[in-house]
Amino acid sequence: MSTPYAEIRLKLWGEVKFDHTLHGCVYFAECMIDKGDASHNPIKIGMCAETWSLPQRIKALQTSNPFELKYAGFIPGGGPKLEMYLHLQFDHLRMRGEWFLPGKDLLKMIEEANKINAELGWTPEYGWSA
Repeated sequence: MSTPYAEIRLKLWGEVKFDHTLHGCVYFAECMIDKGDASHNPIKIGMCAETWSLPQRIKALQTSNPFELKYAGFIPGGGPKLEMYLHLQFDHLRMRGEWFLPGKDLLKMIEEANKINAELGWTPEYGWSA
């Protein structure tokens, strides 16, 4: 039995270290194709070098997207390693590139990240204090 490609990549990439003291974040943006039914709205998993620039990043993405983009959440720190990990973790939901179907497991993870951020007072506009 062969090992799935995503599992091989994860093993090669190594253990993911989550470090909230790092600048930047991994963000989630929802493409509002159907405002009445979010189950049809793809989610982008992307990375932003500085957390304070996240609102500008969403605006920049909007210029090349015919549908409204809505900020859905973020995870501070982690950088490209965390982004790669999440892309592999949710590979079964991948539509194309960094766009993913809004599966229950992805939505639950975003909800949990938002809850933790709220408890700690972390916001994309003002960053956080380590």
